[in-house]
Amino acid sequence: MTSAASQEYWDGRYEGVLPKFDETAIGFQDLYERYLPRGGTCFEVGCYPGRHLIYMGKKFGYTVNGIDWVPEVQTVTPEFLRRHGVKVGQFYNEDFEKFESDRQFDVVYSLGFIEHFWNLEQIIEKHIALVKEGGTLFLSCPNFRKLQFVFHRVFDSKDLRAHVVETMDLARWRRVLERNGMEVVREGYYRNIGFWTRPEAAVGLRGSMSGSLVRVADHLDGHFRVPNRWLSPHMYSISRKVRSDRAPMRQRAAE
Repeated sequence: MTSAASQEYWDGRYEGVLPKFDETAIGFQDLYERYLPRGGTCFEVGCYPGRHLIYMGKKFGYTVNGIDWVPEVQTVTPEFLRRHGVKVGQFYNEDFEKFESDRQFDVVYSLGFIEHFWNLEQIIEKHIALVKEGGTLFLSCPNFRKLQFVFHRVFDSKDLRAHVVETMDLARWRRVLERNGMEVVREGYYRNIGFWTRPEAAVGLRGSMSGSLVRVADHLDGHFRVPNRWLSPHMYSISRKVRSDRAPMRQRAAE
C-alpha cells in the first residue's frame, strides 16, 4: 500500500457535500496570475469536486480535465463545471498510480495530493509525464512539519496519519523535478500562519482549544507577511518542462 489515505478516507471527506464555487475561497490566486499561461488545457490530479477547475476555466480559458478516486468525478463534476460555463474535457475515475495516458497538457497541478503517498518520487514523475514541453506544473500540499506537526498531532492526529510528513520537503521535490527535465521557477511556503482540523475533530474541550488557536492564527495571518517553514500552512513548487531545443536553466525564487 503506497497511499497513507484510503478510499474510505476520501469518500468520507466528500460524503453528502454538495459542490459549491466561491472564487474568494480559491487559494494561490496571486501565484496563478503571475505564473500560469492563458488558454490551452489543464489537468488536475485529485480534482473532485472541481472548484479549482472552475476557477482555472473561467480565469484562464482552459479546457479542464482531471482524475479522482471519487466516483462522482465522472457524473457530478462535469455537470458542475458546465453550469459555470467552463469548457469540459475528459475526467477519469481511476487510481492515479495506475493511470496511463498518451495526452499531455499545458498546465498540470495538484493541491494536497502528493503528500498522501509513500512513493513520492514516482507520484511526482507521473505528474511530470502529463506536462507538455514548455508546460507548467504546480504542486502544493499542507505543511505539517515543525510547529504545524505539534498542532495536528495534538488536535487531529487521525487526519495527520493520512499524510506522509516526510514528503513535505521542497528540496526533495526539486531533486525529482530537475532530474526529470523540469526547471523550478519558484518554490516556497504560502501564507504566514494558519491551522485547521476536520469538522469531526472540532468537538469538546480539545475542539474548543483548537478553534481558539485557529482564530488567533487567522488574525495574525492578516497582519504580517513572512512565509516560513515553521508556521505557514502550505508549501508549493512551480516548474516548467524544459523544451528540447534549449538547455536547462536554473532560476529559483524561494520564500
